[in-house]
Amino acid sequence: MNAEQYKRELVYRRGNGKSILNRYKEKIFSLCNIDIDNIKFLSLKETDEIIKFQRENRKEHSKERFLSNDSTLILNSIRVYRGGYYVFIDDDWKYCGCFLIESLSLLNTSFVFGTKIINGVFFISADLKNTIDLDYFEEDNAFYIDKRILK
Repeated sequence: MNAEQYKRELVYRRGNGKSILNRYKEKIFSLCNIDIDNIKFLSLKETDEIIKFQRENRKEHSKERFLSNDSTLILNSIRVYRGGYYVFIDDDWKYCGCFLIESLSLLNTSFVFGTKIINGVFFISADLKNTIDLDYFEEDNAFYIDKRILK
C-alpha cells in the first residue's frame, strides 16, 4: 500500500471510529477498572506501528485453551505481568486506536467474554517485548478462550 492509499485508509478508519467510540468505551469499562474519561487513545498511525513491530518481532512462546467460563482464572494469571500494556479490544482498536494502561492489575477480574467484548483482547507491553493474546471463539457449540504468549 502506498502512502496516499494509507492516508485515505486512515481517514476512513477515523470516520468509522467516531461512530463506534461510545461502544468501545463500554467495552473498555467492562474490561478495565479505569476512569474512561482519562483514557488517551494512541493515534491510528501509532497503533499501526505497534502492531507492525509486534508482528515482525514476536514468536509464539506458549498457547493454552480454556473454557470461556474460566475468564477470571485467565485474567488472574496475566495480572502478574509488570509494567504498562497497550490494550487492543476486538477490532475496535483499528478504528479508535489502542490505549495504554499502567498495569494489568487494573483488569476487572469479574469480566466475562461474550457480553461486550465478543472476539478477543490482546495486550502488548509498553516496551514492546511481550504480547498476551486472548482469543474468544466458538467451536462445536462450545465457547473457548485461547491464551497465547508471544515474546
